[in-house]
Amino acid sequence: MPHEELLSNYQASHTSFLHHFQAGNPGLDLSQCVYHPLRLKVPKTSPLHLANEYEIDRCLFDTGALHNSYIDKDLVDAMRDQWSSCIHKFREPHMVIMADNKTKMLVDEYMFLPVTYDLHGKPHTVDIRLTILKMAKGNDIIIGLPEIARLFPHLFLDMVERFTEMSRKAQQSTSVPQPVYGLTNSAF
Repeated sequence: MPHEELLSNYQASHTSFLHHFQAGNPGLDLSQCVYHPLRLKVPKTSPLHLANEYEIDRCLFDTGALHNSYIDKDLVDAMRDQWSSCIHKFREPHMVIMADNKTKMLVDEYMFLPVTYDLHGKPHTVDIRLTILKMAKGNDIIIGLPEIARLFPHLFLDMVERFTEMSRKAQQSTSVPQPVYGLTNSAF
């Protein structure tokens, strides 16, 4: 099966899960709880480059990405001239096993750069290594579990708390009142 078809199948199953989850939780927008914007800070390599900060709106925080964090190869290739100072080769290429636990992809490059995120209106900057990997459309950056735990713990806890609150509100708005057990009419 061609690489693009595998990516498309993975994305379709992921989208199907999200739709199924949300069908049981109407009014709950799960994407608000797993995505957060990041700003990449790239040193200018030429006076002709207009910007050195790039906003990436939908960065997926993925606790199932157990080994690395990733940036999409198509995005990097489109910005390769401007980002060249942050792109590095691994000493040796290595295999990445995709979420389906079957698909393997060879990677040979990574980016190392500072990224900034906002938490409650306050900016926070961390240095991160992002493995360059061809990804499904819609995901420009995936932040994996090691970096979530090491670099983004407060942001991730805020995302979990936001999800918990949204889930609680959605549950309250769709729940049927439950009887109070142990009380009888004679107790009044």
